[in-house]
Amino acid sequence: MRKPDNVVLTRAASQALRAEFIGWQCRLRQLAARQDGGRPSAGMRPRVATPAGDELANGVIVLISEADPENTTQQFRYQYLKTQDPNERYDKVLEFLQAVVLPGWHHGLSILPGNDSSIRE
Repeated sequence: MRKPDNVVLTRAASQALRAEFIGWQCRLRQLAARQDGGRPSAGMRPRVATPAGDELANGVIVLISEADPENTTQQFRYQYLKTQDPNERYDKVLEFLQAVVLPGWHHGLSILPGNDSSIRE
């Protein structure tokens, strides 16, 4: 099979593409938190394909976590214990996430294929 002409498969290009992908995923999460009430968008489950275009997964779940989540965990715990009202909890945590700058969180990037993915095989 013929490889796409616009793909450069070098280590530097791979690292640049990874950084762009992580940045895109972070922007999607920021927009979801700030504009869509925290609801996930379709872009948060990107399709995975081979360079030839064969689909490996119709959607993978991308998890982005902090390198050191201690402060955020304490903040979430505080908001959780502060009230018994689930709507208030949700609103306060969403307010926190709206203010977070996610690119600092990409140290723990994980990609999980869905159950219907050939990647699992």
